[in-house]
Amino acid sequence: MTEYLRIFKNWRICVIAILFAVGAALLACDGDDPRLLVVSKIAGILMLYICGALTGQWREKITELDVFDVKEEDDD
Repeated sequence: MTEYLRIFKNWRICVIAILFAVGAALLACDGDDPRLLVVSKIAGILMLYICGALTGQWREKITELDVFDVKEEDDD
């Protein structure tokens, strides 16, 4: 459990988590005004894209994410 809590000591992880949470909330929101609905969906998709791009760019700097890497083994 400590290894999973150690992940949040890195500020990059917090930025990615916040962007993901806000992007998911914007995608899940509903409203009466169609313009506001479209703008919120576009902003949510944009935040999720930025979250993925930052994760890819910071992959070497975020060593805590190596716990979640799935490595395929050859059966030779």
